[in-house]
Amino acid sequence: MTYFAEIAALSYEDREIVAQVMAEAVPLMTERQRDCLRLYLAGMTQAEVGEELGVTHQAVSKQVALALGIVKRCGIISTSH
Repeated sequence: MTYFAEIAALSYEDREIVAQVMAEAVPLMTERQRDCLRLYLAGMTQAEVGEELGVTHQAVSKQVALALGIVKRCGIISTSH
């Protein structure tokens, strides 16, 4: 299950908390991190994101990992993912 699907399955109150934390996390990300994360959470593979953005899938993987690290530090994602 993707993080997006997990968030979609949350209660309204929990989604509000996620929205608040994301509001804190997104400004801490670079534009590239935001773009990679947005497309990845929309269901694209890392290869598809890379093709869309003109970068390698390895670069996408790194940017998604960095973006999720920011989100984790802001309190959304547990360390079990």
